Amino acid sequence: MRQILLIEDNAGDILLIKQVLSQATFATTLRVAMYGEQALEALADAEFKPDLIILDVNIPKVPGLEILARRKPMHRSWFSAPHRVQQRSRGVGTWCPRVRSGA
Repeated sequence: MRQILLIEDNAGDILLIKQVLSQATFATTLRVAMYGEQALEALADAEFKPDLIILDVNIPKVPGLEILARRKPMHRSWFSAPHRVQQRSRGVGTWCPRVRSGA
C-alpha cells in the first residue's frame, strides 16, 4: 500500500486529492496535515514512511518552505520520497529559487 502525506490547508484541495486517489488503480493511505506543525509531527513519526509528499508552501503556522529547509539537518529517510510542491498564489518567484537550491 502506498502512503501519501498531503500537507494542505485548503479543504477543497484536500477533497480533490481524495477523489483522485479513490480512483487510483493501486491502494493508498492518505495522511493529511493542515498545518506545518502537524506535518512536522507526521514526518517525525518513525513508523510513517511516505512514498509521496504533496506540500503546499502557503500553509499556516510552519510555512512549507520551512519544512523543506528542515529536511537537510534531519537526515531522515522520508526525504528520499518524491515531493510535489504547490502554490496557488502569484508569488511563485519568491520560492522557486529556494526550492531549486534544495531548501
